[in-house]
Amino acid sequence: MSLTVSTSLAISRNEPLNCGKVVDFLARAGIITDATSNVSLMGDRKEYGCRLVRGVHSKSEIEKQWVLLRDEYNLECAHLTVLGMYDGCVLNYLAPSRCKVK
Repeated sequence: MSLTVSTSLAISRNEPLNCGKVVDFLARAGIITDATSNVSLMGDRKEYGCRLVRGVHSKSEIEKQWVLLRDEYNLECAHLTVLGMYDGCVLNYLAPSRCKVK
């Protein structure tokens, strides 16, 4: 029996981000996800983002999704939540100590 774990990957950038197009991009790669659009105020600037929720069976599925998104949308990091197991930088989850610390 395979265990599915719920994950949420929150991506964002300074330019507007069309979450519908992000979902289509991931679907073409065989990744089915649910996306919610969000806008955050970071000091005096806006960040446009998508919260991507999906079930995964392995860490490699998270890595595949992250690498595709990173390369397509020129992202530096994202916030990852693996239900009941992890909550933080996706880079730290995939390879500890790779996130920039401020």
